[in-house]
Amino acid sequence: RNLPFEKLQESAKEGPVIVVNCSQYGSHVIIVFDDRPPSVIALEGGFHGAAIQTREQYSKARLQTMTEQDSIARTRAWQSFKVKLFQTLNWLWISVVSKVVTKLEEVEIPKGSRTWWCPTTFLCLLPFHGAGEGKYWLIDSYVSSYTPTLKALIDARASLSYLAKDGPEPMPNILVVAQTVSAGLPAAGPELDAMRSLVNL
Repeated sequence: RNLPFEKLQESAKEGPVIVVNCSQYGSHVIIVFDDRPPSVIALEGGFHGAAIQTREQYSKARLQTMTEQDSIARTRAWQSFKVKLFQTLNWLWISVVSKVVTKLEEVEIPKGSRTWWCPTTFLCLLPFHGAGEGKYWLIDSYVSSYTPTLKALIDARASLSYLAKDGPEPMPNILVVAQTVSAGLPAAGPELDAMRSLVNL
């Protein structure tokens, strides 16, 4: 909001920024590039209602896996969540992400490039980075990162530039959160250890 065009382009210097707007009055994807005007993709008229329903079902299934105390019930909840997860990833691909990939290919953004997802409102709870269908998955084409706003991305890069000029090897601040017990993520522990070794924690 209130960012001049040059600033919008600045936000996309390290890859296109994909803003997903959802409203009952109309939903759109706005892809911001660093070297050309933004591209706008209109989403289907029923996207807003479908997005609300998908988010609610996905969040409910996810919450149940985290709060269920009984081991048998938790296993059943986890199986149910996996079904809902793949349904959500499939819906995201068909409704939004496949359209974005098509546009990125049209403007010749190389495969393997970083992209920045900037979903709005309740869409922030949905896993755009994992979207896919059958043999087509976003992760096979582009690297996904997230930003809450375009301005946040611009400010973060400005801060890094400032630190780089302020000293030979500035130590970045980092917060790592990992659930390594009963989370169904066996690689979380080794990944946490690898990060500790990199920053000497």
